[in-house]
Amino acid sequence: MSVTLFALGEGFHNYHHTFPWDYKAAELGNTRLNFTTAFINLFAKLGWAYDMKTVSEVV
Repeated sequence: MSVTLFALGEGFHNYHHTFPWDYKAAELGNTRLNFTTAFINLFAKLGWAYDMKTVSEVV
């Protein structure tokens, strides 16, 4: 978890290898620790990012 803070949300690198098509590239769904996801979400709200794929949540 501390790696995520220092890496600005990019600390879940193995997730990227498991799901390379997930735009979040992180296991956590929130943007509190993943600034890259928050940045992409901002561009999605502006209409500059679209067709973003993500892994469905399993309960």
